[in-house]
Amino acid sequence: MPSLPDRRSQGNRNPKLPEISIKVMEDFIENDYETVKNKTASAVHGALTAACEELGIVTPSLKSFLVALKARPKYEQLLKREGQRKAYSREPIYLELDSTTQRHGDRPFEICHIDHTELDLEMICSRTGPNLGRPWLTLLVDAFSRRILAVYITYDPPSYRSCMMVLRICVRRHGRLPQTIVTDGGKEFASVYFQSLLAAYECTRKTRPPAKARFGSVVERLFGTAVTRHIVSWGCRQGIL
Repeated sequence: MPSLPDRRSQGNRNPKLPEISIKVMEDFIENDYETVKNKTASAVHGALTAACEELGIVTPSLKSFLVALKARPKYEQLLKREGQRKAYSREPIYLELDSTTQRHGDRPFEICHIDHTELDLEMICSRTGPNLGRPWLTLLVDAFSRRILAVYITYDPPSYRSCMMVLRICVRRHGRLPQTIVTDGGKEFASVYFQSLLAAYECTRKTRPPAKARFGSVVERLFGTAVTRHIVSWGCRQGIL
């Protein structure tokens, strides 16, 4: 039985240029194109052509030179050629927040994170005695200052109510909403009510890629700190844990 042709693997995909030509081209890109002189691609390619003819090696075509330029990191390239102000639009956005992540954003309230966790505590009613269950903690964390802007605790599982309540607490405490809110792919963040609230106040929502979810929550470190250092320690001081 004949097999289906694998079109994707057909053809010669190895580099056609010699290694010395690729090395010289990369050297011109780094030291002549990606500089504050902001030369055009055609001008740098002309200098590259003259250098290759002088060395007696194969000259990369203009098309190959442009392909190599596009393969370079855009943020670093713009930063070297046109400065920080121009490269700001290409600056990578950090969608995870941990102890090793550098500050991102130019000011507080520009980028904030919302997430939930179920506390490792079971609450007992002091009057009637029944077990009330484990509460859920919702945090709104500022990515620039790492400050916890709002806290909401409820016995209900995460829903649009938890998201809207933590934003309400933020407005009540600070008098404003974040400009950009980073969330995971939970269905509570995709609700009509939550999306309408953000649209009404011109807030931008960014969703972390689904593949990142297995590595933990964006505020996992803050959840652990809040539970172990504050909630548990407070319960021990009160004699209830």
